[in-house]
Amino acid sequence: MFFMKDAASQVLDINIGRVLEMFRSGILDREQAREGLTRYFEGAARHDSSDLSVYLTRIIERVETGALEPKEARMRLVKAALASEKNDLRYADILHSMAETV
Repeated sequence: MFFMKDAASQVLDINIGRVLEMFRSGILDREQAREGLTRYFEGAARHDSSDLSVYLTRIIERVETGALEPKEARMRLVKAALASEKNDLRYADILHSMAETV
């Protein structure tokens, strides 16, 4: 089971990293990047998809402006996505803290 958990984390890390990189390189616009990230938060959509959309949009804006480093964003988005998969509401706390301005 430990191996599967680690593999799931690695897959999320790769896929979320790809979305962020495609956004930063101009392949995806903000809306496309948000939609790309939303798919990794299936459990969150059942709770409050409007909050999820707002959080992800704000996180993408912060990455775009340089207020949030892409590596840090990727790492924390992976943690939030894993929590979301388990229907653990801590994902919202993680996303909220990322969306806040520092």
